[in-house]
Amino acid sequence: MVKTPLKTPTTATRVLDREEGNLLNAFNGVDKTTGILPPQPRCGGRTQLGDKTVFWVGGSSLKELKRPMATSMNQLRTTVDIKVAKQTEKEACEGMKEKMRLQKPGVKDNVKLTHWLDEVLAHCEDFGMDSVFRMVLDEGGEINLLKDFKWFKNKDLIKDWVKELTTGVGGNPPCRWDIENLRWSGTCLMNSLSEDMQASLRTLHGVRPAGPFVLMEAVLKHQQMSSAAVRELEADLEKMCILSEPGENVAVFGAKVQDKAKLISHLKADDGDLSVLVAGTFVKATVEIFRNKANAIFEKVLDEPSSLQLRRNH
Repeated sequence: MVKTPLKTPTTATRVLDREEGNLLNAFNGVDKTTGILPPQPRCGGRTQLGDKTVFWVGGSSLKELKRPMATSMNQLRTTVDIKVAKQTEKEACEGMKEKMRLQKPGVKDNVKLTHWLDEVLAHCEDFGMDSVFRMVLDEGGEINLLKDFKWFKNKDLIKDWVKELTTGVGGNPPCRWDIENLRWSGTCLMNSLSEDMQASLRTLHGVRPAGPFVLMEAVLKHQQMSSAAVRELEADLEKMCILSEPGENVAVFGAKVQDKAKLISHLKADDGDLSVLVAGTFVKATVEIFRNKANAIFEKVLDEPSSLQLRRNH
């Protein structure tokens, strides 16, 4: 398995709107009956704040990348305060706001996959759920599945990693926070998808899929559907012609072309072919002056696609 460059985790900045002292005092991890501390998290740690033992989770398990302390109050986990634990879980699992939820490709005003992934990465790091996406390799490195998506093509590899998290990484006993983070991240990501995408994922992985499974299926499904959606939209755009518009109304027809082009550019990074398609819709105009200008632009775009810049204000 090829090693990938390792990067220091991004520092999260979001903090809970609570009084810090009161929150930290809730995180006494000592078992009141036995006086024994729960095992240290596989990714994260525990530290003393006065007479309180504070547990925090997240980040890498690799020694050279392991964080010395929490970077967000949201990464703290309590083993005894049910009220605080439920509030932390609620905020970790609520997912993206409706306008940021990922929909199927081709839907108007859909959030871009890259933007959605950036939001997911920041949220998972902020709440310490990113550790279950940091797949440990046999040779000692790790792959951050929140950043490196090519590994999702090997579904068996992802399944093996999730199984290892539930049974114990590297032959060690399972980490309670890994199991918790698998569930929390899965709920968070499901709540960050449109209802139709959620339904399709449930048919594959059940009602409460683990976070890595949700991310894998969402990315793969979006990539596959994006390719098909682009081909269909490009075919539609290629059929469009100014002659089909009553009175050859350039403003009205141009708006229709722009809407179609926006959907395509939303799914496709390269604007070269799209610029040619857009310019080609105007070349058959019957008004000679306009037709000559449209053909001049079309010829220029054929030679230099970047000469027609399509605005990405969507």
